Formats: sequence, C-alpha cells, structure tokens
Amino acid sequence: DAINDEASDLVTASIIDTGDPDDPYKLIITSNGTGEENDISNISTDIVVGTSSGDVALSFVSEESVDAQNAIFKFGGVTIQRGSNTVSDLIEGVTLELKEETTSPVTITVESDSEELQGALESFIEAYNEVNSLIQSQFEFNEETGSAGVLSGDATLRQVQSNLQSLVATGIEDADGSRYSLASIGVEIDRYSGDLSLDTDTFQDAVENGDTEFLRNLLLANGTTTSNDVSYVTSSDDTRAGTYGIVVTGYDGEGNVQGYFTYDGETYEATGSGQYLIGANDSPMEDLRVRIDDGVTGDLGEIFYSVGVAERFERTLDDYLMPIAGLLPSIETQIEEQIAEIDTQIEEFEARLAIREQELLAQFIEVEEALAELQTMQDTIDQQLAALSS
Repeated sequence: DAINDEASDLVTASIIDTGDPDDPYKLIITSNGTGEENDISNISTDIVVGTSSGDVALSFVSEESVDAQNAIFKFGGVTIQRGSNTVSDLIEGVTLELKEETTSPVTITVESDSEELQGALESFIEAYNEVNSLIQSQFEFNEETGSAGVLSGDATLRQVQSNLQSLVATGIEDADGSRYSLASIGVEIDRYSGDLSLDTDTFQDAVENGDTEFLRNLLLANGTTTSNDVSYVTSSDDTRAGTYGIVVTGYDGEGNVQGYFTYDGETYEATGSGQYLIGANDSPMEDLRVRIDDGVTGDLGEIFYSVGVAERFERTLDDYLMPIAGLLPSIETQIEEQIAEIDTQIEEFEARLAIREQELLAQFIEVEEALAELQTMQDTIDQQLAALSS
C-alpha cells in the first residue's frame, strides 16, 4: 500500500501467495511503463518487515526479475527501437501494433479510405462556408435600416476573405509541371456567394482513378525526388515550396550523413542525423528532412517540394490566428489598446467636465447671490420711491 500510494504513476506493487508453506509470500513490483527507459533498478534491499515470528529482511532476487526491453524492428532496412509495441510515429496516419517476432518481412498495405476523405473534405467545406457567410454578412447593406455590418469598411477583413478565396481557387503545380486545383476533385465555388460545394461523382472518380501521389500533392506538403537513393520524409510550416538540389559529401565518425542543399545558385549547409539530411534554420528548405540510402554520396539530383491546398490553409490560418504574433490577435491587441486609450481620454474629459461643472456651479451661485442682493436693493428703492410719492 505504501509503495502504491507513493509511486502509483511509476510502478504497481502486489503480494502473491506462492503456495509454498516454507516461503509462501512474494512482493512483486511491476513497472507501469514499457521499454528500457522504464526498467526498475537500484531498489534498496535494506527492508525489514515485522511479522508474528519476528523481523524478516526482504531481498529482491534478480534471477526472478524480467528485464525491460525495447521493441526492435526494421522498417525499409533501417533498425528502429521503440519503448512500446504500439508505433504511431513511423508512417503518417498509420498505427502499427507489434505482436510477435518474425523471421521474414511483413508487408503493410495502406489504401485510401475514400469515405473518410470525403467526410473530411465535407467538414472543411462546411467550416469554410460558415466563415465565408460570417464575412459576407459584414458587407451586406440593409436598406431598411440604412446600415451595414460593423466591419463593412474594414480593409483587413476584405484581404482575409480574398486570401481564403484565392487559396481555394489557386491550384498547385506538380514536378511534371501539371496544375491541379480543388476543382479536380469536385470542389465547386458559387460565383455569387463564394460558398463551396462538393460534386460527389467527380470526387469519387478522382479518388478511384487518381493515384495517391496526386492527392498528396494536391492537399498536403510533399516531396518528389529524382534519385532512388533519396526519399522525402517530412517538413514544417517554415519549409518553402521549391526545387532543391541534394549533395552528400560523406559521413562523420558517428555515421551521420553530411551534405548540403542547393537552391537558385546558392549553397545551404544541412544537418545530418543518422541517414537523415535536414535543412538548416532560416534557409528556404528549413526543416526539410530527406532520407539518404546507406553509404550513398555525391550529387543526388533534386527534390521538388510542393505545398498542397490543405497545407496552405493550415499555414495561412496559423499566420492569422497564432497567439500574439498572428495577424488577427495583433489587430485585436491594437483595437484593445485603442479602446483603452479612448477610455483614458473619456476619463480625462469627464474629469475636466467635472471641474468645469464645479466652476459653472460656483459662478451660478455667485450670480444667484448677486441677483438676490439686487432684488433686495430693488425692493428697498421701490419702498423709498413709494414713500416719496406718497
């Protein structure tokens, strides 16, 4: 109980009865995590338990323990270790469950799920239309009230709407120079409202007849290489679209690939991590990660890196919505500062008004007192005139 109370997030302790009359009870401590990093070690053996027969010293028997191990497997010829038999960070969108040792390769076949893709696309269209309708409502003029939306004259909102519409309408170019847009998979734009809709027949034809590379290029960030010795792995929001040359100069003492990228006549040093060559920070290919086949060196051709429509939307929305640095939070901060400044001006103006009010009130009182004195004087004069005339 004491162990479980103190370390329930790390280990679980339990007592079992072995059935041996001479040595019936065992204390078992089990790690709650998997893999080598969760191995139990350095247990103090200076533990004494009080029993009816007297104090008994506990000792942990190493022969009866189970060593923690990582799952070890190969993927594409590369040896990989994971602390769990569930692997979800190897293939994008795919979770592997390692169940048993094998002596021969296991082939994994990944197929497109058109229904899930259609559902995701329809959810995107619904969200886009909600935003578009909200923006449009700001520009509509109400003839009865003679007014439009609060943001009807806001240039930033106009620019946001224009950029979102451009992302939908503008297509992408693949490595062969062919251009595609969302219209290629059945996404249509209403010429009057700007709302989107999905032609399901066109979509199904595109998914069933098109290849995965086409969909990946259209929607996601993707890299196409000219050499079989190089494969695209991943990138980030900071990676710019473009065609980059790849040169491997060798390997360091720890087996990390060494090399650089080229772009527009310029050379950009890259970082090597194992078989992966990674674009440097503040370069056009920042965070671009490619895998080089073991031992390959020299000029390895080019990688055509493109940014699909969905990826462009994500990057644009990050630019708009990112806390503090994003466009809209920055504008919101500016407006809040302006409101605070106006509130301060109002407070200062109200303070000046209060002072002016006191000044006018004092003048009014003085005038009232002067009028009262004049009225008294007038009454006195009237009495004296009345006395004289009588």
